[in-house]
Amino acid sequence: MQTQTKALRGVEIKDASQGKIQAVFATFDVIDRDGDVTRKSAFKDGAPVRISAYNHASWEGALPVGKGVIRVGPNEAILEGQFFMNTSHGRDAFETVKAMGELQEFSYGFHVTDAEPGEVEGKSVRIIKGVDVHEVSPVLLGAGIGTRTLAVKGQKRTFTQADRDAAAEAGHAMDDGSYPIENVQDLRNAIRAVGRGGKNHDEIRRHIMRQARRLNATNLIPDNWAKDGSLMDSDGKAAVIPAIKGAIPPHETDTVSRSWNAAATVKGLAEEARPSELRTVYAWVDPDADPEMKSSYAFPHHHGVDGPANLRACLQGIAVLNGATGDPGIPAEDREAVYKHLAAHLSDADRDVPDLREDPGEKGRKRFADEAVDVMAAVASFVDRAAEVVALRAQKGRGISPVTADLLSWLESDLVRLKSLLETPVEADQPAKPSDDEVASVVLAALARVNNI
Repeated sequence: MQTQTKALRGVEIKDASQGKIQAVFATFDVIDRDGDVTRKSAFKDGAPVRISAYNHASWEGALPVGKGVIRVGPNEAILEGQFFMNTSHGRDAFETVKAMGELQEFSYGFHVTDAEPGEVEGKSVRIIKGVDVHEVSPVLLGAGIGTRTLAVKGQKRTFTQADRDAAAEAGHAMDDGSYPIENVQDLRNAIRAVGRGGKNHDEIRRHIMRQARRLNATNLIPDNWAKDGSLMDSDGKAAVIPAIKGAIPPHETDTVSRSWNAAATVKGLAEEARPSELRTVYAWVDPDADPEMKSSYAFPHHHGVDGPANLRACLQGIAVLNGATGDPGIPAEDREAVYKHLAAHLSDADRDVPDLREDPGEKGRKRFADEAVDVMAAVASFVDRAAEVVALRAQKGRGISPVTADLLSWLESDLVRLKSLLETPVEADQPAKPSDDEVASVVLAALARVNNI
């Protein structure tokens, strides 16, 4: 798990002869430069802590220079420490801290044990509710924000805009050039930086994990990062606050074009499936519903958790967005994002992508291919509904009515007729394929009968 650091200014020499100091190293309930808000409950009063060599050098093998305890005040966490004055490295570190005076800053290395995303002062933040503090260290420089809370950035290097553009072109940075990662140190810095600003943090984590795989450094990825970029709690479940609401971002995956049964796919998902797993199956999650429940999700198109995307399901989903089966069932503002998710899978498979209509109920003559997709979606939806009706009647010891049986048989015969058109050998004096109007008349006749059931 990657150790994180934060730095603050505020040191008081308590006894120079014995090397005793007090140093403020955390301020509670303010937004720091990492986009974090640390709660008072994150620290344990009286917990022992090491004093690391300058700039956290003890992580690289340098001897510790002292030790102390953490004191939790009303608004700040304070180190009460003593340098090892009977050692040369302890004395040198103390004399440096004393000589630096108000310029000296302290940083602490820690692992988060309890945190959740949240919103403070209108900003997306990580709320830290529990940490294990491993060491406190004098450091050279932090990035002050006026609250005495500073952030150590390690060996972070400066990227010019040209560097960022080149990294984005190579796939080593995000599309806007942010989070460029060319080496392992860049990877470490990026991991520490996640959580700032208003960007999609899950998308950033997915980018970082891709770069970690490229650099063969996946061991640096924190244990609580799920495959889809969301955060998991200590039990391996998604964080209490769902990381994604509404449209689920597209993701790279294999694609298949085999037959698709949405009802069977959803039924096959485990009831205890985590939100991070369910998001690998669907394209939308209800922001007002429980993300732990399968019923909160819509537009399934993957064959199970982490399964390949089904191209037929993607086409059917776009048809539903275009109103093929009535109201799409999601907010209008989410239609385009869900469309882009489904369209991305089709593009990955080099398939033509139907247009997204401005209005799901838009009238007028459609392209033949788009109309065929709409019919496919309508038939698939009707078959799912027919299966439910047959099962319900069977529970009551009843079968389908003669009228319904007739309608279903008519639909079947029209679909068989369509199949025969596709299977009829082409003779020399026949056109190379059925005309659009001929195929359209067959499909539309079947649809008309379906809609009248």
